[in-house]
Amino acid sequence: MSRYINTYLIMCVLVPLYSCFLENPGSSPPVTATTTSYQGYDGHCTCNVNVRDVPTSSLFPSSTSSATCTPDEAMKLKLQQLEAIVNNKIQDILTDNSALKQQVAALQQQVTQVQGISSELQCARATAVSIGNDVTNLLNHVLISNSTIQQRHCIPVIMFSVNGSNTSLPRDCLEVYARNHTRPGLYEVQPDQSPVTFKAWCEDGWTVLQRHIDNSVDFASKYWDDYLMGFSDPRNSNFWLGLEHMHYISAQNNYTLRINMTGYTGKQYWAQYEDFTVDSEVNNFSLTVSNYTGNYKDGFANSTGDFETGDHGHSNCIDKTSGGWWVVRCVPFDTNLNNMIPMTSQQTRICLRWAGRCMSSSVMKIIPTSSLSYL
Repeated sequence: MSRYINTYLIMCVLVPLYSCFLENPGSSPPVTATTTSYQGYDGHCTCNVNVRDVPTSSLFPSSTSSATCTPDEAMKLKLQQLEAIVNNKIQDILTDNSALKQQVAALQQQVTQVQGISSELQCARATAVSIGNDVTNLLNHVLISNSTIQQRHCIPVIMFSVNGSNTSLPRDCLEVYARNHTRPGLYEVQPDQSPVTFKAWCEDGWTVLQRHIDNSVDFASKYWDDYLMGFSDPRNSNFWLGLEHMHYISAQNNYTLRINMTGYTGKQYWAQYEDFTVDSEVNNFSLTVSNYTGNYKDGFANSTGDFETGDHGHSNCIDKTSGGWWVVRCVPFDTNLNNMIPMTSQQTRICLRWAGRCMSSSVMKIIPTSSLSYL
């Protein structure tokens, strides 16, 4: 009797339990297709496997919910499950990788487009800056031209009071002096026929045309329009009155020109012409002087000549770095009190030129000739 009982225990309890523990050590249940129950002694061992995309086979009929599987078959099922999961993951990764490649390609295309737009913007910016500079230069030119036109034609006669009564402005510095304004300085004048009033530097009845004592004002860099209306402030020592003003003053009377110069040794030089006239702009402000006296040479010998600058003239005697002057003879280093250059190619000393001699400074001024005997 005991032998039958032992055989029953072995077949019905120990063998199923042993199979279950062999499949999953640590008391894990055996693997089954769908759901399989191993009946044992006073209990049962159940292993559940959910297999995705595993085809139904004769080993695991879909209609049978209690078919048992061996450990090898359970392992095979598990491997098939894992393989299916891995294949699905690989497919997902490949799909994601393809989408990522498409996004990278689209981003690269956008980067290329952005680079092209950036290059176009830089080019457009450079063009805009260039156009802005051109517009600024044009506006400045228009303003300068407009200012010149206003000075020539649009400024009304300015009146001022002398001895309590209104009267017209003095015609030159001699009239300023005659009205008891004897201190040297700037005074408002208006010659006959002049459409504008202007300030002149007056000294004891003399109207100063030019003062050039150092390089603080670069006469050589000035052009036709500068010399036309004058430049610099006489209170700053160096200045040029303006060819237009010289013309209107000299046209109303007979004037004497006086030029005072200082040599580099300190010696004082002077030249004087009792007849001085500057013609109109139509005739290029041509200079006429005569009746020379002085203590050196006549720098205006053969004295008829047009005024020229680097941007205005026909004789090519004045280049763009020489400043403006009356061209009498095309003789290098002869006379030009508006430009300081080396006397010869061997000399480094910078000087004004008068009849070939180097001068360190010059002052040009005029006064009516008839008044000389009274001063």
